Amino acid sequence: MAATRDNRRWLSEPVSATKAQLTIGGRAAHPHTPAAGHGLGKAMLRRPAPPTVRQCLREHRLQPDGAGHLLEWMQVRPRQARGTLFAPPLVGGDGLLTIRYLRPFKSRGYNVMSFNYSGHGRSSRPFSIRQSFRDTQCLLALARRRPEHFPRPLHGVGICYAAIPMLHTLHHTGEPLPKLVLINAIPQLFSRHLLHSFWDFRRRLQADNWVSGHLGIQLRRYAEFLLPGITINRTQFGLLAMRRIRLLQTLMDWLASRQLRSVRLARTEVLCLYSRDDHLLRAFRYFENPRDYEAAIRKICPGAQFVRLAGDHFLSTPHDRRQALGAMTTFFDGHDREAAHRAAA
Repeated sequence: MAATRDNRRWLSEPVSATKAQLTIGGRAAHPHTPAAGHGLGKAMLRRPAPPTVRQCLREHRLQPDGAGHLLEWMQVRPRQARGTLFAPPLVGGDGLLTIRYLRPFKSRGYNVMSFNYSGHGRSSRPFSIRQSFRDTQCLLALARRRPEHFPRPLHGVGICYAAIPMLHTLHHTGEPLPKLVLINAIPQLFSRHLLHSFWDFRRRLQADNWVSGHLGIQLRRYAEFLLPGITINRTQFGLLAMRRIRLLQTLMDWLASRQLRSVRLARTEVLCLYSRDDHLLRAFRYFENPRDYEAAIRKICPGAQFVRLAGDHFLSTPHDRRQALGAMTTFFDGHDREAAHRAAA
């Protein structure tokens, strides 16, 4: 979608705050609306539902990417900000989901900014891995040149796939962020270990007669095993419609898997949180030796600090999230590695 005259008219205006199309754990992320016939009096006596992420947004806008297309971005802001967290989204997710994940930092005085990759939400242009790198670079440049909207210091957060375009962007822009947190980051998109993992999974399915021998169905079951709770079918991957993906370009980029081959962050302080029960990281065989994953991250970030968590890929339990939040807060507040480990304990 090109930036037409109608689009330009509202580029500087907030995107309308409609009901959030976001569900977490099977429940819609919007205030409870009493069903018809329940009685308005009882509904009014109930404790008010907390505001949704969309209702908490202080800015929600569309940004031209310099090539005639638009990128949707959003942020939450405290009344007095003491810094900004720049957090690219997940593939198949959106910026609202990322902000919801990091929203506790708003009460700690941080802006939290995210966006939608091309192909997601109201961002135009189809999605591809290569395009997600350009999107990340475009929005980071916006945050860097507008300190009045994104107070300093400006730190980064890369979750799962988002770590790849984040690391790539920081390397190619001269490491402009002082600190970066990686959460269950995957340092590569493809390896032979991933194929071996799928083949083992396929044999188990066939041995249990759990699913037919159709390869497409087995691939979908494997993706659902790695990323439980994500809608995956012929028409969509999470919130990303398949028709909005450059499939051939994305497949070629995935198989090449060279995005971080020459990337090194020598000056940026990096804290890497990773989970012991992460099926996705296990598929890459990172946990056959407990130090394999840390070694893979240190090839890119030689000075990285590590905190190993007990949870799964999504940090699903409150305990896991408290561990991660404590370690990240300590790190952003400038304490040393030992203090980060104590906060996560």
